[in-house]
Amino acid sequence: MFHVGQFVVCVDDGPGAGGDPVVLRRGYVYTVLKVTPPRWNGCEWGVNVDAQGEDFTGYFPDYRADRFRPLRDESLSVFRQALEPAPKQTETA
Repeated sequence: MFHVGQFVVCVDDGPGAGGDPVVLRRGYVYTVLKVTPPRWNGCEWGVNVDAQGEDFTGYFPDYRADRFRPLRDESLSVFRQALEPAPKQTETA
């Protein structure tokens, strides 16, 4: 199960229930804002993810959790390395 603050990757950006448009992009990384208990058919958990620059006009819909997978730790290590400060170079005369 997902938890708040977790990075997830969208694996299903198809139309929503009843053909509702979905503002998700397959392959994009999102951050979980909220996890909602089953309510659609009693067995599907939902997640509420950040908009990643999309304009939801203040509305953040809950999506079925099966539309996402956790971002693997190996994938995160690339981002963590990019955030590390560059080593200081010493001048040699």
